[in-house]
Amino acid sequence: MKRSVLLLLATVALANFSFSQYKPFYRGAVGVRAGSESATCGLTGKIFLSQHGALEAIIGYANGGVAGTLLFEQHLPLFGIKEFQMYYGAGAHVYAKSGYDNYTEVDSRTLVYKEGGTAYGADAIIGLEYKFTAIPVAVSLDLKPYFQFNQAGGFNAAVDKSIGLKLTF
Repeated sequence: MKRSVLLLLATVALANFSFSQYKPFYRGAVGVRAGSESATCGLTGKIFLSQHGALEAIIGYANGGVAGTLLFEQHLPLFGIKEFQMYYGAGAHVYAKSGYDNYTEVDSRTLVYKEGGTAYGADAIIGLEYKFTAIPVAVSLDLKPYFQFNQAGGFNAAVDKSIGLKLTF
């Protein structure tokens, strides 16, 4: 038992020492994201896993459904300025909706009721971010192309343009 506790403490100390050499400009952030696609507007959170690698989660509400996106991003300083970063990455999203929608088909002029469902897709992201030094705030601009499939067999693709505002810690 004593040996297990010592081994666990040594592992934690080594992990802490290993990760302490990675010092991103900030460790994490929470904020809002306003995108051109309504499902990607909402709350965002980012946490750095290494000096340049971060995970970002986006939770949004659109058209009666909830969307969640998880992205892995690489951050690189631009022009040697650590506060000004370019980032790129990839991830996936899921969108879920319950209830019914109705719309009128143009050709047949009939009212159609469509049940909610689920859509899954893949995302990429490329953007710029500036972290203010005097205050714990970061501002970002990005492009997030994605494609998705829904349970009814539909497919769509788009490029989401957005601006973000985050509080950093």
